Amino acid sequence: HCGGHHQLSSSTPVATREAWRAGICKLAECDNLWCKISGLLGAQGGTAGCLAGASWNANAQRETVRFVMENFREDRLIFGGDWPVCTLTAPLTAWTDCVAKLVEDRSEAFRARLWRDNAKEVYRLPEARGEPFQ
Repeated sequence: HCGGHHQLSSSTPVATREAWRAGICKLAECDNLWCKISGLLGAQGGTAGCLAGASWNANAQRETVRFVMENFREDRLIFGGDWPVCTLTAPLTAWTDCVAKLVEDRSEAFRARLWRDNAKEVYRLPEARGEPFQ
């Protein structure tokens, strides 16, 4: 969950922002750790956010996601749907669309690793039958 349920925003206190960043940097130094890009919609409000109409979109997630992508190698990042918890704030498809927007400028190889290949490796999943998820 990107190092905990954090979403950095303009209202995040500097001390909180710096502590989270330092923690992510320290974790990224450990070659045996992976970072799952998930849990951010819940961090942005969860049930309260849903009821209060909290605004979330790719821009709101950009700083958090970009920071973990810059610090973990592309072979140590995994997409996570956080289903069904994410549905407290938004449908799963909204979250996948959000992440797709955040990585649209990355290479096809990067996106394949994030969406599929890294999870197959870390969870030791067998090859799927049929066409791969794109």
